[in-house]
Amino acid sequence: MVYRGKTMSCLEFETVIKNNCGGFLSFPNFLIASINKKFAIDFIDRRLAMHRDMIGILFEIDIAKTTFDEKSPFALLKDADADNDSVCFNMSTIFRIQSVEQITNGEMLMWSVQLKLINNDDQQVQYIIASTRQD
Repeated sequence: MVYRGKTMSCLEFETVIKNNCGGFLSFPNFLIASINKKFAIDFIDRRLAMHRDMIGILFEIDIAKTTFDEKSPFALLKDADADNDSVCFNMSTIFRIQSVEQITNGEMLMWSVQLKLINNDDQQVQYIIASTRQD
């Protein structure tokens, strides 16, 4: 499991994440996620202190059953500080939103979003890609 902290507007969260549970999610850029959950939560805490109108999102990304090989859509980034190793996901890596739930961390409210890394060979993904290419 790797973790990514993010803040977004309530409207964006409702539209893109909460109302799309079971659907796909892709980020338009490289995505760095930490193996250390505390780093992701601390990031959310700092962002919310500066942007009170936003909500905190903790993405928990399941990569456990994924093998590291030349086809992997991510790379392990080793840090001199072993507690801060990270994973860098390629642009447009596809995830499935498994669950969305509100959680607390001390006094801080945030949303936990469980993501599962999807293989590009997934039948639904192939169907969507084929449909998009036809349009």
